[in-house]
Amino acid sequence: MKMAHPLLSKPLCFDENRVQVLVVEHPVQFRTCVFDLTAQSGGEDGPFVFSTHHCPLDGSEHLFVLSDYQHLLTEDDRALQSRFQKLLAQTVLEEMAPQSAALNSAIADFLGQLSVQVGYPMESFQGNYTLALLKWLKCRAAPEDAAPLGRLTEYLDLVSGLFSDVCFVLISAHSYFCDRELEILYQTAAYHKWNLLILEQRQNPTLPQESVCIIDRQMCEIRLDETEKP
Repeated sequence: MKMAHPLLSKPLCFDENRVQVLVVEHPVQFRTCVFDLTAQSGGEDGPFVFSTHHCPLDGSEHLFVLSDYQHLLTEDDRALQSRFQKLLAQTVLEEMAPQSAALNSAIADFLGQLSVQVGYPMESFQGNYTLALLKWLKCRAAPEDAAPLGRLTEYLDLVSGLFSDVCFVLISAHSYFCDRELEILYQTAAYHKWNLLILEQRQNPTLPQESVCIIDRQMCEIRLDETEKP
């Protein structure tokens, strides 16, 4: 996967075992980048172009921007929860078909006995009771790990399982996680082949897995990987 932007002389490439860090030092430009990325993740047009195999990707399907690391996997994340509901339905219909059929039969039998007990004929829902029950129970994806880093990795793992060719943009991750936590995150990302872009407003000590590109206050581009070469 690659990411291009008018401020960049060439795209950022998401290579295996490398994490791209984009530092935008000018406050207004940093804010603009955050707003543009957020809008594009919602399906709007914008200056960022994410592509794989030279094919541009739809932001609403492939771009996930995170700035609130406390409230992940919430009910308000409709796109994610909707995709999770489809996964539940597919699992019920395909992988758990015998169990679903048994449950449907049991519920139908129960309703028949209920009609006899009340002494009056009655009409009830006709269809797959299992799917209707799941909808009524409002089953949704929820975090299991209470620790911030664990909650984040759970979210990334779920999204990457539900969507393909995903790029995760983590806003100011260096301000929320210590170096050791980020190294664990990067190791996990490398194992699962997640595409991570860290967007920061100021330069931080560079971790071994990071490839850093800086857009300074004068809008000049500096690539540390290139300037550090002999």
